[in-house]
Amino acid sequence: MTRQNSFEDTFDHDEHFDFSEQDLDTDNENPDTNTAFDPEKYRIPRKGCLSNFFKIALSLGLITGVCFYIFHPAQIRDIKSKITKLRYFEKDDKAPLLTIGSPDLMTSAQKLSEQNQPLPSVILRGSGSLADFNVLAEKKLTLNAHLRKAEKINFSNLDQYHDIVKALIFDWTQETDPKKIEQKTAMPYQKFFMKTSATLFSQTVLKQAGLTSVDNSQLILQPPVQIMAVLYPLVRQSMDKKVNIQEKLKILEPVSSFLIYICHGNSECLSSWDLFINMLGAGNYAKVLATNPEALYNH
Repeated sequence: MTRQNSFEDTFDHDEHFDFSEQDLDTDNENPDTNTAFDPEKYRIPRKGCLSNFFKIALSLGLITGVCFYIFHPAQIRDIKSKITKLRYFEKDDKAPLLTIGSPDLMTSAQKLSEQNQPLPSVILRGSGSLADFNVLAEKKLTLNAHLRKAEKINFSNLDQYHDIVKALIFDWTQETDPKKIEQKTAMPYQKFFMKTSATLFSQTVLKQAGLTSVDNSQLILQPPVQIMAVLYPLVRQSMDKKVNIQEKLKILEPVSSFLIYICHGNSECLSSWDLFINMLGAGNYAKVLATNPEALYNH
């Protein structure tokens, strides 16, 4: 089993792919072969018997999740009601407004408000010369407001998650220029973004789905195939509520990027990710989801 040196080494790049010209193919039967994007060209390679085992295990898990959703709607509604208690669009009168790069603008009332609230139980590690998020948040209490926003994200508003992570990184590093952020973190901006995004995702959104967060490179205690089986019905339901293709992909992107991150370049794990994406009808977008997810937010 071969590990890739980096996420970027795993896939070919296509920075100019126009996702707006594609259609989400729910059944993935007749992809448009006349477009510049050929799904077969960029399909993740499947190797060996282990790949087939992962595919079968994932398929059975997804089928089980769908059957549970159909035959036990009461339990699903109960789980959904617990998840949706944290709504991103609910007004939080206690959360102070952030001004990026202006830590001295906190009012006394804002400081008191933050001090009276329990700190979010999220750990984000720094790198290079950048200290851990939690260390800096003790000096600049408004940093915790980003975590409070992330804790209110659920599967119905995942399309807001990317912007929350970006704002958090800008305020954490006190920089908005990716090149300057790279100097502080001693790693490529996209790699640092994915690391931060995946870590925050594991400690907020995925905990709502009943998965167990751990403070190591694995991030979630359960194996990737089990994670995909748990997430499939939740992501599918949220995507089905969106009409616009871009909105559907913004729901899928944080989940997809997290799965790619925890696969660590493992070909069998990436093969399961490929199946997961295809079962959600987004096979035509595997390329852009894998190599240039930022493109989804540039239109």
